[in-house]
Amino acid sequence: MTRFNTKVGAIVLVLFAGSYMVLALEKGHTARGEIPADLTARKLEHGIDVWKTAALLIREGDRAVVADVRSRKDFETYHLPGSVHVPEWDAKKTGELSGRYDSIVLIADTDEEALKRVREAIGWQPGRTFHYLQGGVRGWYLDFVLPVPLFNDKKPPYGYERALATVETYLSAPEKNDRKEALEALSALARLDYRPAGLLQQEKPQPSGTKRKKIAGGCG
Repeated sequence: MTRFNTKVGAIVLVLFAGSYMVLALEKGHTARGEIPADLTARKLEHGIDVWKTAALLIREGDRAVVADVRSRKDFETYHLPGSVHVPEWDAKKTGELSGRYDSIVLIADTDEEALKRVREAIGWQPGRTFHYLQGGVRGWYLDFVLPVPLFNDKKPPYGYERALATVETYLSAPEKNDRKEALEALSALARLDYRPAGLLQQEKPQPSGTKRKKIAGGCG
């Protein structure tokens, strides 16, 4: 019987692992990146995070919309790309939006107010899909607009900058860019979760309805 040489076996395993890493880097992802992030916004899920909101807008295109119910001043200071300003949130306006869009994501000054608006909308338009963006425009600003590398001691993870640019490009001109590529890039961003160092150390998940402080830079 041939005896197994442990030293040879160890060398083979190391070579195999090294080859896999090289192939992964060439493709722009790692073994961890192979697991797709769950970016599906469930119909009964009232509050959805930045990643699920972006995925919803990319997947559904012109069948989804962000309705911003903040003041005009706050809306003009900063708002999500393609969002519509709806200062008067009532049954009539909700009906108009429901007639044009399959999914509606609300943005308000606080998560508490946004949840209230969503519940009102569901009462006026039962059976329709309504969500609200958790953290409002602040959450969106932190992940898509703020130059994170300036506020994080660590260098951006491999693929972060390219993925971010891909998503931003798609959202600015969806009709000119590849939807599948944008979704893959968004999934990569969600997995990397590269954020300002201060937030990674201090910010903890907050229950729906908790008011969050605004950040400097005028993001509403």
